[in-house]
Amino acid sequence: TMDMDVDEAEHSLEMHCPYIVQATAASRNANAASSSTYPTLVPVMVGSLGAHAEARYGALFAPYLDDPSNVFVISSDFCHWGSRFRYTPV
Repeated sequence: TMDMDVDEAEHSLEMHCPYIVQATAASRNANAASSSTYPTLVPVMVGSLGAHAEARYGALFAPYLDDPSNVFVISSDFCHWGSRFRYTPV
């Protein structure tokens, strides 16, 4: 779990969503008649891990990674732009 301040400051999913929408546009347009045109998103945020926790996550995600119908978007520090991150280039 994370405290409210960390949760409110978290921005990775909202930074990825525009790219996910664009990347899935062709598939969504081809399946426009379906009841749900957007893929199911399952956000997972993981911090610094030790070897044991890495192995547990690996075992947990292995079946999903092995299924070609799933897509994973994995990133680290995707965007740190703006006064909130003390980065405002001129």
